[in-house]
Amino acid sequence: MKRMKKVISIASALIMMLAMTATAFADATLSKEAGDNHTYDVYQIFKADSVDATTGELAGVKYGANSTGTEDSAVPTTVLEALAAVNSSSDAEKIAVIDDYWNQSSAAFATINDTTPTASLPTGYYLIKDTTTSSEGDSVNFHVAIVSDGSTALTITNKRDVPEVSKYIKEDSTSTYGKTADYSQGEENIAFRIVGTLPDATNYARYQSYQYAFTDNMTNMTYVADSLTAKVYTGYTDENNLGTEYGTLDLTDSNVTLSASGSNISLAFADLKVATYTDATITAGVPADAVVVVEYNAKFTDSAVIGGYGNANSVKLTYSNDPNLDASGNPITTTEDTPEDYAYAFTYEFDGLKIDSTTNSPLSGAGFKIKDADGNYAIISAGVVTGWTETQADGTEILTGATGEVIVKGLDEGTYTLTETTVPDGYSAIADIDFTVAATISAIDVSSADYVSGSQEYEVETLSITSSSTNMTVDSQQGVTTAADTDNGVVFADILNAPKSSLPSTGGIGTKLFYIFGSALMILAAIAFVVKMRFSRK
Repeated sequence: MKRMKKVISIASALIMMLAMTATAFADATLSKEAGDNHTYDVYQIFKADSVDATTGELAGVKYGANSTGTEDSAVPTTVLEALAAVNSSSDAEKIAVIDDYWNQSSAAFATINDTTPTASLPTGYYLIKDTTTSSEGDSVNFHVAIVSDGSTALTITNKRDVPEVSKYIKEDSTSTYGKTADYSQGEENIAFRIVGTLPDATNYARYQSYQYAFTDNMTNMTYVADSLTAKVYTGYTDENNLGTEYGTLDLTDSNVTLSASGSNISLAFADLKVATYTDATITAGVPADAVVVVEYNAKFTDSAVIGGYGNANSVKLTYSNDPNLDASGNPITTTEDTPEDYAYAFTYEFDGLKIDSTTNSPLSGAGFKIKDADGNYAIISAGVVTGWTETQADGTEILTGATGEVIVKGLDEGTYTLTETTVPDGYSAIADIDFTVAATISAIDVSSADYVSGSQEYEVETLSITSSSTNMTVDSQQGVTTAADTDNGVVFADILNAPKSSLPSTGGIGTKLFYIFGSALMILAAIAFVVKMRFSRK
């Protein structure tokens, strides 16, 4: 049997128009629906002389212009019996029979497009091929039509219904899913959600088996082991309203192949229609009109992009695209891919500058530890957050060098506390400093030069740092004209230390005053003694 190329669905049920008399009818008019911009090639497989008035069956059936037989020669009884045998069967089985007699290399009997929206078809069997390949990743679509009544107009119903896949990321501050979120590096709870849909119930039912596979790729992230789950929901509304949980899919079943490590995840179901659940009481198979929801956790790697366009993470869905059977009666196993869908993770950088509050010169020898709003202290390596700890002693101390810089890469939005753990010589210790990082992320206009579908669809629009501490200035940093750099996701601030005051001490001015005062008393006593002696002599 010749195999159709890239069949995704068998659209429109078999169109059977009952005849009113046993005579030949005028040509029927075939058209497409309003608003349908697809192009259809029409192939005449069989033609007929008349239609039985009682049964509606075609009579005097001959090979058509696009058949594998000689045009206008009689069709053997065995072929007619094969056609009759599938008259009440599925569209897939009907097309499987007709396909045996379709000369795929022949020129189309008629073409319907925007320029020629209708075609006249004599009585017969026709195969209608949708030749428009959509950018959505779907492929050609076939329709079967039996023309038996020229008085009735026939309309092609475009049933190009394909599954879709969407990827979302959870914003930890609101616990809601969307296309963007920001996180600290070192966290292991960056939550992703993938939603895969199915074809509509009619198209899904045409498949005896249905391959279904997710391929997920993370950028600058790594998968958290054993965090992946796959569940089925009915009544799905959106990424935050999943509907009613139908069951948790058993990913240990032999029907499933799961590979998840590093930055790549692959979850494949050989046949979604026999997928099993962790609860054995649930009937196997994913029901029509349900969605498959995959969730997992990831964490940033040290190479995470700071600010800018974020870290783009993608997913695509591979699905069965041919409901037909091969010559042996087995399901055809060709597949199609959806376009990739993306979610974006953002993170930020704090650049502090330790300075003398009177001279504004950088100070070396200062040490700081940084704590988040949950009381966890940052563990830092080469300026990048690699983890968090509840114990201050286990947090990393950041020591300033000659430049006075305090750099922390990989911060979430939120409030942080800087604690000065080492005070520079000659300076007074400062109280803890609280500061807040805030950002807004916006979609890039598709007409913008910055827009790159997939990898650069969102960017940091605004970024700010605020603090009420008198030991921090955030309007700008010395040598920097702004408090934030949205392109690179950096916020700037000056951290002020005041030099110690000069206080009295041994050998200091207080002692000198005491000595001066004492000497004056001795001189006065000596003068008084001399004066007294002179008076005595008199």
